[in-house]
Amino acid sequence: MRKFRCRRSQERRPARLETVPAAGAAGGLLARPRALTTLAAVPEAAEDFFAGGEVTFDSLGLAPEVCSALQAAGYPRPAHAQELAVPAILRGGDVVLAAETGSGKSLAYLAPLLDWALRSRRAAAAAEAAAAEQQAEQQQEGWHGEVQRSGQRHHRRRGIATLVLCPNAALCEQVVAAATSLKDASSGAPLAATALVSSQSPPPLQLPDIVVTTPGALVSLMDNAGPVYGHEWTRAGLPEWARRVVFDEADLLLSGAYGAQMRIIWDALRAGDRLHAARRVCSQVGLSEDEFADLPYHLRRAALRGGAEGLLEAGFRPCRQPDSSSSSGSDAATQQQESGARAPGVHGASWRRQYVFVAATMPAEGERSVGAELATRFPDATWLAGRQLHQSKRALQHSWRQVEDEQHRAQVLHEVVAADEELQAGRGRMLVFARDVASAEATADALEGACGLPVLRYHKAVPAAERAEALARISQGSGLVLVCTDAAARGLDVPDVTHVVQADFAHSAIDFLHRVGRTARAGKAGRVTSLYSPEAAPLVDAIRDNIAAGQPVEGAFSRKRSFRKKFRKYGEYVPRGQEGPQANRQRPERAGRPERPERERRERRGRY
Repeated sequence: MRKFRCRRSQERRPARLETVPAAGAAGGLLARPRALTTLAAVPEAAEDFFAGGEVTFDSLGLAPEVCSALQAAGYPRPAHAQELAVPAILRGGDVVLAAETGSGKSLAYLAPLLDWALRSRRAAAAAEAAAAEQQAEQQQEGWHGEVQRSGQRHHRRRGIATLVLCPNAALCEQVVAAATSLKDASSGAPLAATALVSSQSPPPLQLPDIVVTTPGALVSLMDNAGPVYGHEWTRAGLPEWARRVVFDEADLLLSGAYGAQMRIIWDALRAGDRLHAARRVCSQVGLSEDEFADLPYHLRRAALRGGAEGLLEAGFRPCRQPDSSSSSGSDAATQQQESGARAPGVHGASWRRQYVFVAATMPAEGERSVGAELATRFPDATWLAGRQLHQSKRALQHSWRQVEDEQHRAQVLHEVVAADEELQAGRGRMLVFARDVASAEATADALEGACGLPVLRYHKAVPAAERAEALARISQGSGLVLVCTDAAARGLDVPDVTHVVQADFAHSAIDFLHRVGRTARAGKAGRVTSLYSPEAAPLVDAIRDNIAAGQPVEGAFSRKRSFRKKFRKYGEYVPRGQEGPQANRQRPERAGRPERPERERRERRGRY
C-alpha cells in the first residue's frame, strides 16, 4: 500500500483477521494483532455500551484528578470501549481500537492522554526542583559562571506532547471541546492544555500538552509558516515532541484520500525515530554520529532495530568506553523521565513513540486493507474491538423503502418526516443523508416547502461558519431536520438524534454503518429509515440479511463499484474475500446478453 511505504513479509501478514479472544479478557482483547473480534452481546442496549458493573475509572489506572474530572463532566462509569482501551494505552504500547459508532472512543484515548499530561507535568516540576537544588549547592560551594550555566542547560526541559490527527476540522473541534471539558476540581481549569491547529487557528507559542489538527493543516504549517512559530512546527521538529500519535477515524486517514499528506507525516516521524535510535546507540557504545554514519549498512540496520544489543550481536566491537557526560545521553535520560515510559526494542532502553489507531470500521480482508497493513506495520500492537463492531446496534429499528424515481422518492420522504411523531411534537432530531451536494440541496428545498419544520444544511458547499452554526443549532435544539452529505457521517457527535433517514442509500456498507451510527449512541435507542433505488437493491439485500441474522456486515465492505462488479460477475451476493460459485461465473460482456459470433466480437475490438 503506497501510503505506508513499509516492507511486507508474507509470513507476518495475516490473510484474514479472525476472531482470537485472549484468555481471561473481558472480550475484545487480542494477544496478537491478527484479529478483531466482536463480543457476545449483552441484551440491554445500555449494558452493550457500559463496562461491567465492578469497573470504575479508578480501577482502570487513571489518576484521581482525571477520575474526578470525568465524574464532574457527567461520566459516572466507563464505557466498554474505555474499559478495553485505557489500560492498554496507559501501558505505552501501540494500540488499535475498533469499536462501533457512539461507543465512547474519543474519551477512551483522551483520558489516558490527560493522565500522561499530569504525570509529565509532575516529572518536569521535580526536574526543575532538582536543578534548583543543585544550583544552590553549587553556589554554596563557590561554583559560578560557566559551570552553573552548564547545569542550567543540562536540566532544561524539552517540550513533549501528544499529536491527535482527525480527518476534518469539525471533528478536531469536537475533540478539543471534549478534552477541555475535563477540569481540575479545585481550580476549575482544564486538566491539560489542548490546542487546535488549523488554517484559522495558528499554533500557540508555547507547546501545549495535546495538539489536535488535520493532516492537511499540519503539512501546510510545516512547509510554510511553521518555522516562524518555532522549531517544533517543522518537519525536523515534529518527531521531537510528538511522543504519542493518535489517528482518529484511522481507516479514513490511512486510505488513499489522505495518502500524500500522510506520507509526509510518516516520513517525518520515522526519520525522527531513526535519529533518536542512532543517538541512543552512540551514547551507549561510545560512537559519534559521524562514526555511526560510516558503519556498514548491516550494522546500522541492526542498531536501529535492536539498539546497542543488536549492534553488538551483529558483530560490532567498540574501541572505547562511552562518554557518560554525553549530551545526547543526558537528553535521552531527561526525556525518558518526562515521558515516564521505558520500552526495549528499536529504540534501545529509551523512550519509544506510541501510536494509537481509533476507528468505527476497520476493513481487514485483503492484503491492501487498512487492517492488514496495520498488522504488518505494527506487529506488536494490541488490537481491541467493541461488542458490536461492524454490526447494526440492537437498539436500532430499521425501516426499508424502495423508490422507483425522484418523484416517488420525494413522496416517500415526506411521508417519513410526517410520520415521525417525536419530530412533529418538537422533541426529536432528524438527520437526512443525501448522496452529494446537488441531491442535498434538492432534498432540503423539498422538505422546507412540505414538512413545515426548520431545515438545516451541512455539506461542503455550505461555508464553514454556517456548518458550525447548523451543528450547534441541532445539538442544542429539537424539532429540527439536518440535511447533509457523508461529511456529517464520521466522528461528529450530535446528541440525541432520534431518527436517521437515508434519502439516497449509502455508497457502501462502511458508509452505511457510519450514517446509521449517528443515532442510538451511548446506549440509547434510535430509528433508521433507508430509501433505496432498484440499482442499490443488491447491496441493501446483503446488509438487510446480515442485520436480520445479527451478523457483521463486513462481508459487503467492498466499494460500490467493486460490489456491483462482483454481483454482475456471479449473479448473486458474494461476501468480500470469497470467490463465488464457478458455475455462475460469467464473462462481464456476456452477462445478461445474447451470445455474439466470434467474428463479430473481434470486429468490435478492432481485431480485423
